[in-house]
Amino acid sequence: MKRSALIILGTAGALVVLVLVAAAIAVATIDPRTLMAPVLARIQAMTGRAVTVEGPIRFHVSLTPSISLDNVAVANAPWGKAKQMLTAGSIEARFALLPLIHRRFDIVEVALSHPMIALETDASGRGNWQFGSTAAASGAVAGPAAAASAATAIGVSNVVIDDGEVSYRDGTTGNVTAIGIDHLALHSANADTPVAVDFRGKVGDVPVALNGDLGPLSAWVGARWPYAVALDGSVGGTPTHVKSKLTRTGAATTFDELDVGWSSLAANGKIVANDLGHGVTRLSLAPLHTFGGTLTGTVELTSVPGAPLRLALALSAQDLDLPAIARAAGAADSIRSGRLRVTAELTSRGPGPEEWARNMSGNVLAVAGPTTLAGAAGGSGSTLSRVAGLLDPTLASRGTTELRCAVVRLPIADGVAQVDRSIGAETNALGVLASGRIDFRNRTLDLSVQPRLQRGISVDVSKIARLVRVRGPFAHPTVGVDAAATAETIAGIGALAATGGGLAVLGGALLAPGGSGDDAPCATAMSGANHVPAPGSAQRTAEHGTDQGGSAVARDLGKALGKLFGR
Repeated sequence: MKRSALIILGTAGALVVLVLVAAAIAVATIDPRTLMAPVLARIQAMTGRAVTVEGPIRFHVSLTPSISLDNVAVANAPWGKAKQMLTAGSIEARFALLPLIHRRFDIVEVALSHPMIALETDASGRGNWQFGSTAAASGAVAGPAAAASAATAIGVSNVVIDDGEVSYRDGTTGNVTAIGIDHLALHSANADTPVAVDFRGKVGDVPVALNGDLGPLSAWVGARWPYAVALDGSVGGTPTHVKSKLTRTGAATTFDELDVGWSSLAANGKIVANDLGHGVTRLSLAPLHTFGGTLTGTVELTSVPGAPLRLALALSAQDLDLPAIARAAGAADSIRSGRLRVTAELTSRGPGPEEWARNMSGNVLAVAGPTTLAGAAGGSGSTLSRVAGLLDPTLASRGTTELRCAVVRLPIADGVAQVDRSIGAETNALGVLASGRIDFRNRTLDLSVQPRLQRGISVDVSKIARLVRVRGPFAHPTVGVDAAATAETIAGIGALAATGGGLAVLGGALLAPGGSGDDAPCATAMSGANHVPAPGSAQRTAEHGTDQGGSAVARDLGKALGKLFGR
């Protein structure tokens, strides 16, 4: 048995040596430039693009022989802005060993070092990667079948790119997107099988690392739909995944069976992207499912030469699950029930999200409730819990808080929301209204939060809430008592006492300062917008009675205050 194994191994070794010798002889008898001339001519005939090699051409003999070419260039389409579609410091092609004996070259891998790839479209949307014959390159557009045939003919099993750059120029708008490639590896058995992809680099200034599977090269080039995409990794250092099936019909691209996630955010459903011409692309959410609810609407992007990208969105989110949103925000178990709905109509301009926030104008409305808040909402150190603790010192002693409703209505102009009692919330004990300013340009806010004691509650004057000021950066605002506003309120109550105001009048001054009648903060926050009433607040007048309930609370407060003023 041992002797047989030795014979087999020895024979196999001898065959390998013979193959290497034969390959070396074949390579030694071939002039590299003579060999490459018909190969380059074949590529030019298939693609309609001239291929030039200005540097040396070298063969390397091994178990996987290779040929390297330095200073390679592939011409661009005649209509392209860039002179070359591809330039590379070096290109190395590795071949299968045995076919070399018969002077046949089966490419196993192509590696590009320091390539510069210029992708672009013309005004009609035709891409310079749509190869055809020389005749086609001079005018006619190659059909999908011809393009697929060319792709199959020049396809290889593996493509590796290191330290490269890709630019994409939109022929309609003139805008250019830059992609930096640290490493890109593509692998497929042939042009008709799925492509495994591994990418590390940057899109603009955003670091991206993704790997997964794409559909076959021949399917993409030949426009055979649907085309599958499944990628996982990170964008901007945040875990990301995307999975979908793409279909192109005319100017529309449909992302069916879409499953996308970024950090703790996830959505699935369908998006249709329509090229409306003149640099306008409209994304239609049809619909997306996220946080147990639905997201519908449109996002329109307009890109024209010499002008910043313009954004217009009209979105509606319905029946989002508040506990799920809290978990995604890192505040698990702080909200035990409830739903959220949001509508937004906004316009903006700029190259990305930060500029869009600084330049946006329009309206946003968010309505939540009824819901149950567990303990200190958002955590004991959160801004929300600090505000709640100052407004209602009894909060800490209760296990839960029943939130009847919460409303945030933001009219925004040039990145600034002027809040005039358009943020409100109501619990069984308190109602609050907020006024002030939210500045998305520098990410700061300055809000005064004013309490409203609810009707029918037992009043302890020592625990009456005061005006609270929230101001500073979004991430870490300061929270404290608004001393000036509190002093003004106390002075007003003192003046009423000094002039002989009735005890009920004193209580009424604290119940709704200034006679504003804001005893339904959610309804007040909603006013001025044509939306359905905030849940939990619409029935309050019928439940408690306007005059009778208000007078009772005012009298209770007045009696407590009367003791302070010796009355």
